[in-house]
Amino acid sequence: RLLILDNASEVPVSDTLSNVLGKAGTACVAVIRHAVNIGANANILRCFEVCDSEWLWVLCDDDPPLPDAIEKILRYLRIYESTTFLHFATEQLASVRQHSFTRDMKWGDPFRVTGSLSEFLAAIDSWSEVLLLSNGVYRVGTMGNCIETGYNYAGTLAPHLAILISSMARQHAGACFLAESIVEWGGCGEEALSTRVQYYLGVMGLLDLVETPELRRRLARAISKEDISEWRAFKDTYSYCRRRDAMQDLGYMYWKMRRRLLVHLDGVAPAVNSTCLAVAASAVGAFPSWLHRFVRRSR
Repeated sequence: RLLILDNASEVPVSDTLSNVLGKAGTACVAVIRHAVNIGANANILRCFEVCDSEWLWVLCDDDPPLPDAIEKILRYLRIYESTTFLHFATEQLASVRQHSFTRDMKWGDPFRVTGSLSEFLAAIDSWSEVLLLSNGVYRVGTMGNCIETGYNYAGTLAPHLAILISSMARQHAGACFLAESIVEWGGCGEEALSTRVQYYLGVMGLLDLVETPELRRRLARAISKEDISEWRAFKDTYSYCRRRDAMQDLGYMYWKMRRRLLVHLDGVAPAVNSTCLAVAASAVGAFPSWLHRFVRRSR
């Protein structure tokens, strides 16, 4: 079933897709229109709230599904029906996973299955990919009592992960990481950069979701892992702040991130990724010359 949440668009979706909706029928396609624009995070949470099926796949408007996406999802739901979360990958990460994951001898598919929150956090190979909403399929039938947590942690800009982490912690449920793609990632547009500093400040709130020091350390390591996409994210954020004369915001972002991370990492500096270390210079008022050259060369 396809459910469209119209976040108070100027032209109602029911008008734009009137022909499609008429042919499909309300049993297959339905539209819920909000009276006002409730924002992206609240709209994500509404998807979890109104879903009346066992599984939920939330598509962002800039991540078009691949032609065989539904087929892949249904196939893996049958194979891993006892899991709570299926995580697919963008094309770049899928290629990496093809080489790094062990292979299931029965099905012949690269995969990694976890059986607990601790194993899930340790298995995260790219935080930005887990954060990408369109990459995940959630078993919302078992997450009803955790949706409140998503609303409470909406300020992290990752309410879907707040629900997932809370659900896995309560139910000791597992997840499955797959070396398959189901969407064509649309990338990060200019309009998304304005929330980047807000995200970096807010995402550390997820650390409060887990109870034990060891789990907090694992979550902190997952958030702070360095990969190519994190360098790209930093470059984009740095350029955006330069244009908006907001370098002080970038410095404050680093200070807050570093303080939270080091508390949970017991002062282990190598666990803080190069993104954080690069932003460190802004906290003292200036970036080193090599970083200026890197950003200029990467534009």
